[in-house]
Amino acid sequence: MVIAAIGVLANLAMVWYATEPGAWKALGNMNFLWLGGLLITSFIHWFVHALRMKVWVSFMGYRIPYARLLEVAMGTQLGAGISPSAVGGEPLKAGMLIHNGLKGEEAISLTLLNICEDLVFYFIAVPVLFFTVDLGDLPMLQNLSWNFDGMLIWLSGLAGVVVLAYWLMQRLRHSRNPGWLRRFRVVLRAKWESAVSLWQLIG
Repeated sequence: MVIAAIGVLANLAMVWYATEPGAWKALGNMNFLWLGGLLITSFIHWFVHALRMKVWVSFMGYRIPYARLLEVAMGTQLGAGISPSAVGGEPLKAGMLIHNGLKGEEAISLTLLNICEDLVFYFIAVPVLFFTVDLGDLPMLQNLSWNFDGMLIWLSGLAGVVVLAYWLMQRLRHSRNPGWLRRFRVVLRAKWESAVSLWQLIG
């Protein structure tokens, strides 16, 4: 939290010194009613995110207070803000869910469930957008271009992870402690079966 506070203060200082003086004077002419509405809508995401997690953890049989899940939602966004874009806040979210009593496979599954919910929403909303909105009026779509460099980085990173995992499995297979490897496989299989049973229950 200390690092996060330092980051927030550094960002505020940068905005303060980088913004032209005329922009601060223009704040006096701003309608603060609209500013308040903007702040409220920016906070709604946290409450909705916590509500979605509350539904799923209740389905899993856990009784976690809504306030704790709200902390998880806020921590997820904070983690996404201070971590690399390719990482996001999901690892921090899974860790906070484990801290609140969920098993590792359940926390990861819940994190993936929220992503799947977002994908389902986009799969439904985007076709509706195409049929109800004149796409020529959307500047975002007018300037849309594929980021092939970013895609190449993702694919390279994924290939590197696969190669590293294969190399580690080969080293472990030929290690001098097969008992440790056998126990690791048993635990890994149990976690995998638990996660699969959870997804089957949801489906």
